[in-house]
Amino acid sequence: MIFTETEKENLLGPLVVGMVFGALTALALVAFDSEYGPHLYAESQYSLLTISIFHALVAFLSVTIGVVFLFGYLPIVLPRIISRIRGTGDGHA
Repeated sequence: MIFTETEKENLLGPLVVGMVFGALTALALVAFDSEYGPHLYAESQYSLLTISIFHALVAFLSVTIGVVFLFGYLPIVLPRIISRIRGTGDGHA
């Protein structure tokens, strides 16, 4: 899918917000793992630092992608899809 320059600029806002929320979620998971991790992962073959980094990375990426998809991508794509289904216009809102 090809985005116009305006649509690319509109995706930047949700990206920044998603990255901030993702970073906060990642920090919360690192704090949770450092507090409760020794009890939860006592028999794990991986170190607590490895588990914490993995959890933080997964949380950061999932929150960032989710925010960009819900608040950036869908508002751009849904009007295009609706206009193509109705057969009106060139697919832009």
